[in-house]
Amino acid sequence: MTVAAAHGVRSLVVALMVGMGATAGSFSPLGVFGIIVRRIQTDSGLPVDPLLLFLSTMVIGTAAAVLVGVLVRSTDDTSPTTVTEPAPTTPGATRPPRSAVVATLVGMAVLVVGAIGFGLDIGFLALTIALALMLAHPDSAPGAVRDVSWGIVLLLAGIVTYVGVLQRNGTIAWVADTVSTVQPALLAALLICVIGAVVSAFASTAGILTAVVPLTVPLVATGDLSAVGLVAALAISSSLVDVSPFSTCGAIAMANAPEHERESIYRGLLVFAGAAAVAGPVVSWAVLVATGWF
Repeated sequence: MTVAAAHGVRSLVVALMVGMGATAGSFSPLGVFGIIVRRIQTDSGLPVDPLLLFLSTMVIGTAAAVLVGVLVRSTDDTSPTTVTEPAPTTPGATRPPRSAVVATLVGMAVLVVGAIGFGLDIGFLALTIALALMLAHPDSAPGAVRDVSWGIVLLLAGIVTYVGVLQRNGTIAWVADTVSTVQPALLAALLICVIGAVVSAFASTAGILTAVVPLTVPLVATGDLSAVGLVAALAISSSLVDVSPFSTCGAIAMANAPEHERESIYRGLLVFAGAAAVAGPVVSWAVLVATGWF
């Protein structure tokens, strides 16, 4: 977002491009989502085609990025954007002490090692490290606390809690399981893709894929659908909405945007996520499932 402001680029465009780029590459054979989907397919006895999954998400994610870029820029004002030059500062006036920089880098390393190497709760560990840094360098503590986007934190906490209750109660699994019995199988496949898109806009994409991909087994068993194409369509549907302001990518974009732009970015991301929740499943289903080419 800092680069966008320095070059006069709308923060909304940057947020959408980053989200679409993540979608285009996250399902590679080496990507986290690609590995998760491949494991679920193997455990469920479904055919696996990592290359098709990667290429389909990359092509549709890239196409969506180009389309969004054109649409957003077409709505911009025709007047040239004024780039505000940063005010000159006195060297060393705002530079944090070296000890604070070193301590912060050490804290980041401890966070990564603790979360990945020892399986510690990343949220609790991050708060603990932040508290230790604030106690060690109290001069920077007031500014750090003030700059946290508490409204976004509370918004995400509420949404995640609500979706977590639905998942714990089995509501989402029940809806998806009920839809999987709909006839014909093509219609059921489309409805499952829509469910994956809508729920993923408010919850973890990896969690939704873990819950919904196994439900494609009875649809594939009918012999009317391609397992590889259906899973790829579901993956695309669930990941295109990751720029939702309620999802991780969108929330990070909002938190790092200038204060005066957050409301417009929130509306823009919400509109795009709503459009993607409808267009993503329909397009991916039409190309990868309904045609029967894959």
